[in-house]
Amino acid sequence: MSPSKQLLISPTINEKLARYHQHSLNKNNKIVRSLLERQNKKQISVNFKQLVDYTNGDFATHRIHKYPAKVIPHIPHLFIHNSIFSTEGDFVCDPFCGTGTVLLESILAQRNALGIELNPVARLISKVKTTPIDPSLLLDSFNTLKKTFQMRQRIEPPNFHNIDYWFSKKTKNDLTRISNCLNESFFDNKDIYDFFLVCFSSIIRKVSKADPRINQPVYSKYMRTHYDDAAIDTFDVFTKQVFQNLDRMKELFYMCPRNTRSIVIEGDSRKTKFKKNVQLILTSPPYLNAQEYFRSTRLEYYWLGMHKKFDANSLMKNSVGSEGIRRTTHFEIQETGIKDIDCIVATILKKSKMHAYITYKYFDDIIKMIYKMSQVLNHDGHLVIVIGNNQICGRRVPSNKIIRQIAISLGLDIKMELVDEIKSYGLMTKRNNSSDLINRESILVITKS
Repeated sequence: MSPSKQLLISPTINEKLARYHQHSLNKNNKIVRSLLERQNKKQISVNFKQLVDYTNGDFATHRIHKYPAKVIPHIPHLFIHNSIFSTEGDFVCDPFCGTGTVLLESILAQRNALGIELNPVARLISKVKTTPIDPSLLLDSFNTLKKTFQMRQRIEPPNFHNIDYWFSKKTKNDLTRISNCLNESFFDNKDIYDFFLVCFSSIIRKVSKADPRINQPVYSKYMRTHYDDAAIDTFDVFTKQVFQNLDRMKELFYMCPRNTRSIVIEGDSRKTKFKKNVQLILTSPPYLNAQEYFRSTRLEYYWLGMHKKFDANSLMKNSVGSEGIRRTTHFEIQETGIKDIDCIVATILKKSKMHAYITYKYFDDIIKMIYKMSQVLNHDGHLVIVIGNNQICGRRVPSNKIIRQIAISLGLDIKMELVDEIKSYGLMTKRNNSSDLINRESILVITKS
């Protein structure tokens, strides 16, 4: 049983919560001090799931919505919930916050959280994941929603590209009915509305023809034989998701201190301006040529009506990494001044101009991000970057080594580097001959002195 589930059983919840926080704080302080004593080693091998085995990814709202390549909660739990890198009330920032794993761990550790994210689906999930809501209000709201759904008959479904390819006529109609009921029932309470919107979003892939084993929507041979429209009761799937997320929200509501807050900003970490003085920045940037986040959430993006507010092409074009790059893109490659980047780009250029540009642009974006974060980081603050090395056009790219060089060129200090072998994080799937699997992650701890 997780610590959070134990908390819900006892009436002395504040005492249990205090003991849980103190237990994590003591354990994390001991581990961090031990690692810092070994910092002279070039790399320290760790297994975060074993090292921080007193926490897991299934408490509070961590699993409120599926999302590709999320950082495991053990990493932010260790680096945030200690008194060495930050203290209560400090600001912790994640410039690629995704669905808010770092933000959630921050507010649970009594830190204020600031997240930056371009993907509007991920931004919505982050907001809900870090907003405590009274469970009784959610239950009352769901009962109202259920009655509204039962009275709601066929409605004209939304129209977006390939909707009939991904959804059967019956499923499409039921999703439309749920969406319409949400818009009618919760307009007066944004937090409650967003909670149910996330529940709705989290079932879209489940009732579609997309293969659940693959991050991006793919109507595979497996699904052509296993998809059974008659067996799907969309509202029943939605109801189960609501109650699962309601249990998660109960844990958040009781675990989350009321003196902390999480802010999620729509923006670009290379350009965003904010006035907060940040003590700790912890982030896992998109990996080079490894994951396409927007495409993984495109069905949710359309069903949530986000295409009416945000242009898909602009979102992909402005993303860090290869997602918005096409063969028709104008490839303008310049020297970065970082020796390893320029050498690798020159080597890849002999095989593929597009992949050379992908590599150049990725690291140029990372340089801009680290520079921007160094400006808002407090003196004596820490920047923790989780990154993986992968391969492009047959050339191994040492992203960890390159980020070391970038940080040093910006006047930052490398405190230590941890290396964690990835056993089964659901992180990467090989997509083509130009890239490969990522089977280890580096965690670089950088300081601003």
